[in-house]
Amino acid sequence: MFDVSFSELMVIALVGLVVIGPERLPKVARTVGHLLGRLQRYVGDVKADINREMQLEDLKKLQAQVTDQVRDMERQVNDQLKSVETSLNESILTAADQKEAEALEAAKPFVPPKPPAGRLMEAGQESFISHLVELRDRLIRALVAVLVIFLGLVNWARDIYSLLAAPMLAALPEGGT
Repeated sequence: MFDVSFSELMVIALVGLVVIGPERLPKVARTVGHLLGRLQRYVGDVKADINREMQLEDLKKLQAQVTDQVRDMERQVNDQLKSVETSLNESILTAADQKEAEALEAAKPFVPPKPPAGRLMEAGQESFISHLVELRDRLIRALVAVLVIFLGLVNWARDIYSLLAAPMLAALPEGGT
């Protein structure tokens, strides 16, 4: 920003010492330092805001490009579908001349088969998401229960350890630890 050399800083310090005086110079220097820090933070905030705005504009441009590409691809797919449909209809019509009964059967719209009755979700069944929510709730409850038990027994940790370790220590040979 500014190019200030060491000799220029010395001249500023000497003038400050003469004008302000040695008693108030440290206070003034501290105040100037705080003000410069605030100024630097303000400039940094402004730079960050400008960068965010530039990134936001770039993202909007990128979104518009992606949207245009998706529309173009959708148009191409629709065109391809229409061409395939017309070619199929033409082949069906030529086949109709040869075998009218078979062509009429093939020209009927496709009706997907119904799923078996066992796979339909009945009124009493729950969705997958509701099962996941219930699993999460149960895991949280179990974690809270373990934490409460741990906090309740932490005061007696040494006593519990000695109680549980007593049979193993009794089975160890003399002098073993």
